[in-house]
Amino acid sequence: MKSKTLLEQFERLERLIERLPEGLQKPILHEIVPLKELFLRQRAPRLVLAGDPAVDATALFAALFNAPLDSDAAAPRGWHEISRAGRGSVRVLDARPPGQEPGLGDDAQVALSAEAPDVIIFLQGAATASAAEIDAVGVIAQCIEDRHGKRPTLVGLVVSGTAENPAPVELDAARRGLELRLAGRPDVGGHLAPTLAIATAVRFRPDGTIDEGTDRRVGVNELADLLVTELPNEAKLDMARSTGAKHGQGEIARILVKSVTAASGAIGAQPIPLADLPFLLALQVMMVSGILYISGRETSMKLGAEFLGSLGLSFGAGFALRELARSLVKVFPGWGNAISGVVAAGGTYALGRTAIAYFVEGVSLAEAKKLFRRQRKEGSRALLRSNEAVRGATRAK
Repeated sequence: MKSKTLLEQFERLERLIERLPEGLQKPILHEIVPLKELFLRQRAPRLVLAGDPAVDATALFAALFNAPLDSDAAAPRGWHEISRAGRGSVRVLDARPPGQEPGLGDDAQVALSAEAPDVIIFLQGAATASAAEIDAVGVIAQCIEDRHGKRPTLVGLVVSGTAENPAPVELDAARRGLELRLAGRPDVGGHLAPTLAIATAVRFRPDGTIDEGTDRRVGVNELADLLVTELPNEAKLDMARSTGAKHGQGEIARILVKSVTAASGAIGAQPIPLADLPFLLALQVMMVSGILYISGRETSMKLGAEFLGSLGLSFGAGFALRELARSLVKVFPGWGNAISGVVAAGGTYALGRTAIAYFVEGVSLAEAKKLFRRQRKEGSRALLRSNEAVRGATRAK
């Protein structure tokens, strides 16, 4: 589910960049275009299930999504979509043989030929995986390589679906055993990600909220983060949004902040007084909107503006720090452009880091305000220290 609002902001920013000097357009677009592609190319992850047919895939994905599902994970053979309303979806192919049938069914072969999977998930339930189930993973991997020229990552899962708390020692012993067996297979071992043991038992109320008293899930957050890590870039965002994987959301958001900070520094360093404000503001609003979207919320200009206003930044962090840049330019004549660039980048980074803390990590608004003030002060002190060194070097000349 792509954000129309966010893509509109990208397009507006590109139109603004076209008004900049030609030599400046390239380095800024170098930072911005990959971000636009991340959102434009965003698609649902494609996961193939292998292993024990008795493992309840519906319970697995409900536990992973923290919500009841909009689709039955035990639906017909072939690719089908499992979604979390407003957050994203995954495409799932259940390649486990029905009943006692060995091997890879015709329906699964056709589906594997039609779309290249991103990850194979091997499911082991209460019983130790049989040799035939593990053999089937190699068949699936070979089929994918024959059709698409690559072998996807393999994730091994030991799954407990009982309503009682599973014994950690027993789960970990089963996990180690499964990992050894999968790693020992030359046809799949080289593509094996960390193997996890999880428990999926949880009950949802009629309104879709979790009944805390019945929540016996274990290791599900770790699974969400692992999948985000192992997926290709274009599939990471949907997985991070739909599962609420905090680590994965944070990693994607930090990539966004890093690129926007670099672009802000490049714009701020140009000798175009005050003209940089629309560009910096557009960059910063886009960054906050992007972090909102990554966190699982729908992009909202109003919410982004309210967040900026709560920090006292009605015109963006670059504008708020402009007075510091002006004062430093007077102290260090000739270094004005470099100082302005560092100030713009520092203000943008402080704003981005604060937005991640508030929207992704879940800190309170009061804590976010303190973090922003601290980030700004640390950036200002670093700038002053660096320019003291510059002044000393200038005097030495």
